[in-house]
Amino acid sequence: MPVDYFPSRLGVRTVIREGRPEDIPQLIDGLASLSCESRTARFFYDKHMLSRDELARLASPGEGRHLTRVAVISDGDCDGQIVGLARCVRVGATVPIADVGVVILDGWQRSGLGTQLVRELRDAALRIGITHWRADFFAINLGAKKLLGLVGREELRENLGAGIVRVMVRLVPDGADAGRRSQPVVSNSRVD
Repeated sequence: MPVDYFPSRLGVRTVIREGRPEDIPQLIDGLASLSCESRTARFFYDKHMLSRDELARLASPGEGRHLTRVAVISDGDCDGQIVGLARCVRVGATVPIADVGVVILDGWQRSGLGTQLVRELRDAALRIGITHWRADFFAINLGAKKLLGLVGREELRENLGAGIVRVMVRLVPDGADAGRRSQPVVSNSRVD
């Protein structure tokens, strides 16, 4: 079910919904419109294209294996431009852990949209039995760290090298104290 959200800074109505196959052209355009900095923060290099398989996975329901939520500018009955995407993918068929990633178009960053997207994705993940998210990001990416802290309690932090960290959070529903942290296990080992 779509959720309306009104970023106060931008004053534009958006709807958050599941990704679907007809989103593929906009996903291609969205990646192309990102700055080099945003692409590098998300993919660890200046990625310019998504493969056909990547696009298909982003734009189709995952039947419990993966979830995708997109934020779309809405002018009433029809969808407009996709301005953000959040996705999680189970690390195994029955494992309650999923890798998570979020990307917001440059002009919409720091508008509150990422917060709304990860909250909607967290709620959907909890409904299908995903209890933990794992994310890899540059240690200097404070936005990624903040988003994870809004929806979960950090349980593991691992230094992967090259300035990249892997963080595992236990998802916490709204109303619980997600901001309170258990002492995370810290590892400096590199995972290859």
